[in-house]
Amino acid sequence: MTKISINTKIKAVEEYANGTASLTAIRSKYGISKLEFQICVGIYAKFGKQALLNPPRLFDV
Repeated sequence: MTKISINTKIKAVEEYANGTASLTAIRSKYGISKLEFQICVGIYAKFGKQALLNPPRLFDV
């Protein structure tokens, strides 16, 4: 499994949000798994770009 950078994920999500292409087409273009892309789209839709850049910490270790 290839690690996809957060900047690539944001670029893909913004393309999808702008209606440039379908979810499937964008996932294939960037090589992002279906579930991961759906999660990113949901986070972006609900909380915005900042939530993808700085996800909340669940535990202080």
